[in-house]
Amino acid sequence: MRSATDAGLGIPHQAVRLAMDDAVKRHLRQEGFDAMDADDFDFSEIIESTGPRNADGTLKRDGGWAA
Repeated sequence: MRSATDAGLGIPHQAVRLAMDDAVKRHLRQEGFDAMDADDFDFSEIIESTGPRNADGTLKRDGGWAA
């Protein structure tokens, strides 16, 4: 099987695929940041369900942020 450089294409297929993967990730990441800036995300459910836990598994709620 001939490689991309042997066929005169100049850039191996692997490099093109990796570059496209990076471009897609960068685009999706930017869309996420734009959505956060526009307040399209609601983090309240995540905030309410995460954090330090008591020994019985319930969330610690002492009225402040964790130290």
